[in-house]
Amino acid sequence: MRKIVVFVIAMLASTAAAACECTRPPLDTVSARRAKHVFVFRLLSSELQTEGSSDPWTTRVIGKIRIVDTLRGTASTRTIRYSTQQCCGVRLDVGKYYAAFASSAAPQLSGDLGTLLELGDVYGPASGDRARIESVLAGKNSLEKAFSEYTLDRLHQVPRPPAPCPSGSKKSHSK
Repeated sequence: MRKIVVFVIAMLASTAAAACECTRPPLDTVSARRAKHVFVFRLLSSELQTEGSSDPWTTRVIGKIRIVDTLRGTASTRTIRYSTQQCCGVRLDVGKYYAAFASSAAPQLSGDLGTLLELGDVYGPASGDRARIESVLAGKNSLEKAFSEYTLDRLHQVPRPPAPCPSGSKKSHSK
């Protein structure tokens, strides 16, 4: 009987594992190369969109952007729409530069983990970001080799867990 009570208490006290499945996978080399429109923008402002929502914890954001460089296709986008929800949302900071990999030229970009790459506080020819993006688009480099793991994971609201330790790396300490 005691085991049953402990089991029930443990079940009630434990939290359910929350897994989320995003509609689009994170940006990778293949999807970056397939993008018809690739450009760099700076996020000028962002505003939480509460109009039309009965949810006080809304996560929809509209941001104003300025295109600073076009690497492929056309770039007439002036705003970005994105979500900051914990599951599949993105973290964008006003003032930073981002590369967008879009399938269509539209006045508003739908930004998510599959279309954006953070470039940081400074963007310009000397930063090397343009050359790295061009090397990926030209097939000379993979996205994972051109940019650091930190850069590729920076947009995630909840960072991915670290990779498990290799099974052979544990050493026994016997005396």
